[in-house]
Amino acid sequence: MRLIIVTQTFPPRIGGMEAVMEGISIGLSKQFPIKIFPNFSVSKRYIPKDLLIDILYFPAPKFLKAYFKKLFLYFYADEKDIFLCDSWKSVNAIPKKFKDNIHILGHGQEYLNHNKRKRIVNALKRASSIIANSNYTKALIKNFVSNKSIHVIPPTYMLPENVSKKRNHKKIFNFFSVARIEQRKGFLESLMALHEIKSENSELNFHWHIAGDGPQINLLKKFVKDNHMTPFITFYGYVDNKMKDNLFSQSDLFLMPSYHIERSVEGFGIVYAEAARYGLASLAGADGGASDVVKDKISGWCVDVKKQGELKKILLFALKNKALLLKMGNEAQKIYSNNFAGKVALEKLSKVLKKIN
Repeated sequence: MRLIIVTQTFPPRIGGMEAVMEGISIGLSKQFPIKIFPNFSVSKRYIPKDLLIDILYFPAPKFLKAYFKKLFLYFYADEKDIFLCDSWKSVNAIPKKFKDNIHILGHGQEYLNHNKRKRIVNALKRASSIIANSNYTKALIKNFVSNKSIHVIPPTYMLPENVSKKRNHKKIFNFFSVARIEQRKGFLESLMALHEIKSENSELNFHWHIAGDGPQINLLKKFVKDNHMTPFITFYGYVDNKMKDNLFSQSDLFLMPSYHIERSVEGFGIVYAEAARYGLASLAGADGGASDVVKDKISGWCVDVKKQGELKKILLFALKNKALLLKMGNEAQKIYSNNFAGKVALEKLSKVLKKIN
């Protein structure tokens, strides 16, 4: 019995789903022989040599890739194999003769596009099970199919089991954010709120460390410059894991109050789980799946960013209650160990694939 992973996302490309698929492949390789069918060439040097993982890729023009995958799988796979698709789109590469053991990962915003409803429904109908990354995503999927087995498993397969201690002994209050800098992350709204807070409370001392790049970065930098906030904000751009580790460890609050805009939403938010691993409370958004990992008023806050007054109120409260944040961070770390460590997520996924109740 082999686990055949049909995917359009995989390293060395960088992104959340790439990390998820790598985490699943490596994490389950001790239980299954893994066969990966990616959409592009992947060097085997990205895979540890001692693992039972094979990468099967055949060059083809973009419009023929699904066809070549399907043709090869028709002769390569058998009925005992288990198929895992990174999304509903990848189901198209599985030959129709395979009617069982097809499992689909669901991430959130791909189910906001009802223009593709017929294609999505047809793909989901073929699934033995659907693995939603949050309860929010599960609810979205139910709008397309209501008679399928839908399991909620956090996409934290790649995260370590061990937790990390915070090392922040600084008097200044440190916010930290790491993300693709785009409108729905709530960074501009946070800047506006922090500007008002600083204008009204000059004695409060804070610094916001922002890592990442994206389409809104120049707008944020302009706001900072125009409003004389340069001493309080640092933009790092891309950071490596060592720098990210240091910034998480030195911070008091993780800040990413993401919200739903058009067809874009935070289906889960792996970075909130990363923050929890460091014993760091998060200020997340009320939209999407963040509430699965950030327990409101227990391990952080889930705020409706569109209510600017609410965001400002929580930020001001956090700045004045550092001791409470330490308590929230401890709760976040407990929640992480029990629910979001990679080992926990992999055990849940393994049971679904093996059809163990």
